[in-house]
Amino acid sequence: MRVQAARQNRAQADEILNDAVARARTAGQPWSAVGAVLGTTRQAAQQRLHIREAIATLNCPEGEKL
Repeated sequence: MRVQAARQNRAQADEILNDAVARARTAGQPWSAVGAVLGTTRQAAQQRLHIREAIATLNCPEGEKL
């Protein structure tokens, strides 16, 4: 079913985006730069992606890096 495939593609894209944001933040990029690339504000990017970052950390096995 196309809907299921689209959902899987979206989940994969979200993982890639979250990883890219985490790497950018680790490299010292500010939330304003992340927001600019995504075409949104610093606050919107932080709210949207910081929550996912926290959830991923909670779901991450002990000692494993994102």
